Amino acid sequence: MIRLDLADIQGNIHRPYGRFGFPHTRHFFFNIADASAGRRFVQGVRPRITTAEPWNKAEAADGSTIVVKPIITLNIGFTFYGLHALGLPARTLRLLPDEFIDGMGARSEILGDVGGSSPDRWEPIWDYSSAQSTDGPHVGLVQRRSQS
Repeated sequence: MIRLDLADIQGNIHRPYGRFGFPHTRHFFFNIADASAGRRFVQGVRPRITTAEPWNKAEAADGSTIVVKPIITLNIGFTFYGLHALGLPARTLRLLPDEFIDGMGARSEILGDVGGSSPDRWEPIWDYSSAQSTDGPHVGLVQRRSQS
C-alpha cells in the first residue's frame, strides 16, 4: 500500500471546502512576465498553501472532540503556459498530459463548455491562442474563508 504524504498535497484536492463551511471564495489570477520574479512569488506563497494534512482537534466544553479548521484556506494552480513562464525545463513540460497542455478551450466540448459557455464567449484573457498565450493567466490562487 502506498502512503500519501498529505503535507505534499493541496487541501482542496483532498476535501471539498464548500462542504466544510467555507462559503466565501476569492480568485486571484496572475501573469508571469519574469521567470525569476515568478519563482520568488511562488516560493513566498508556498508556505501559506493549505495542505491535506488533518486539521487540529480540540476538546469542547462538553468534553466532546471538535475539529479546528483554519479560518482561511489558500491553494494555487498553474496553467501549462504558467509553468513554461516559470522556466520549467522542456523535458519536464513534455511529460505533462496532452489534456493539460491543450487547455480547457481546446477541450471545451468534452467539458461541456458549449453554446453560451463556449470559448468564443469567454473573456479575452482566457484566449490561449498562440498570439495570446503569454498574456493570459498563468497562476491562480483560490482563497476560501470559513463562516466563522
